[in-house]
Amino acid sequence: MSDRYVMASELKSLAFCRRAWLLERHGGQSALVSERARGRADHESHSRTVQQANIGRRAAALLFVLRLAGIGAAALLLWLSDDVAHPCRQHCGSCPRDGATRKKA
Repeated sequence: MSDRYVMASELKSLAFCRRAWLLERHGGQSALVSERARGRADHESHSRTVQQANIGRRAAALLFVLRLAGIGAAALLLWLSDDVAHPCRQHCGSCPRDGATRKKA
């Protein structure tokens, strides 16, 4: 292969350090192998932390939506339930709030 072309497998090394890429291309070894390995491990650790934070954020958003849905369902049930919304009808058959009268069963 010609020295004028950079192979796809060499791009990571070239992006990291042009001198390291040149040394590797001509058969030399970079003295920063352990530093590169430590940097790679640090980046992988940070990536896992970010992924866990994203999962936690999504779980919190889901719980918030479920809580709102539960509150809405409870409010709807209270609104639709005539006896719960107007407990005075259970006792006397009428509700002073709306002036409606109902016969006791």
